[in-house]
Amino acid sequence: MIPRASGFEKSLSGMLSGAADGWVASTERPRPSSEHVRHWDALVGLWIEDPKLPLLIRKSGDRGLERRHPTGRQVVCVDNSPAHWTLACAIRRQTPAVEELLAALQSGEWPVVFAMSKAEVAKLPRYRGVLARSEAAKAINDGQWKVCHIDDVGLRTKGAVTEVGITTLKEHCRRLLAPSNMFLVPNSHGGFGELPEVVEAFRRARL
Repeated sequence: MIPRASGFEKSLSGMLSGAADGWVASTERPRPSSEHVRHWDALVGLWIEDPKLPLLIRKSGDRGLERRHPTGRQVVCVDNSPAHWTLACAIRRQTPAVEELLAALQSGEWPVVFAMSKAEVAKLPRYRGVLARSEAAKAINDGQWKVCHIDDVGLRTKGAVTEVGITTLKEHCRRLLAPSNMFLVPNSHGGFGELPEVVEAFRRARL
């Protein structure tokens, strides 16, 4: 009989926690300055609270298409690409205004997907920026980095995104886009960033 898993034994988990703390402190890990994290977190907050701007939600579906929430807010399903862009811009010490964010989203510089098929383009999505054509976002991919989140950003719902409460959508948009909720790990060790010991180390460092 195969016993139920109960996680790593304490000594092994401690070794992982030590490695996680080492990566938090490593000078090899690209990160924005505290000043730029604060700027971008505040900027994301302004975006979320502006009813004229779409909420970007990481969820499968017709990505790039605007869907109207019962509250009247537009909601756009995306993948992790918008997070690549906001984190890359913060690392590059850029300090745009909300109006510039909207212009970047409309032009495609702020990407909504890694790639878009012809079938998806045929649906005429309002936003169709792809990561490979984004000057800022592609820098993370070209550098062979993976963007990881501390607090979960995916919606664990089977229904339409427009059926989710607006407060929940706002919070998930904030988690997706705020640099304070992100860190990078090398693609060669991408799974490292998903380990609970690693996520917890970055959560402690954020507090």
